[in-house]
Amino acid sequence: LEIEQEKKQALIDKENTLKALAEHKAIEEAERQAAIQKAKEFQSQLKGQIDYRNRISALDHEEEYRQQLRQYEAEADYQVKLRTALEQPPSKMHPAWKQYYQSGSAKKAY
Repeated sequence: LEIEQEKKQALIDKENTLKALAEHKAIEEAERQAAIQKAKEFQSQLKGQIDYRNRISALDHEEEYRQQLRQYEAEADYQVKLRTALEQPPSKMHPAWKQYYQSGSAKKAY
């Protein structure tokens, strides 16, 4: 009789141990899945930050390029105006400057 009770108790203990083990495995699996999900979210956020930085950098480069183009255009306009001004002297000027323009020295300077 005592042996049968010990066997029953052993079976109950075994079942309890198997249940506890199953619960423990389920908890571990849930924690693992949570860690995987958290890592995926972090990776997604990091990718988003990298994409954002790349877009900002590209916009900065485009703005620098446009600014350079404006500077080149302004320089070209300035050169045209300077050349025109040197080739066509103003109507009112000192006689020495008139002689300078008439001699062709202004065209030789540029």
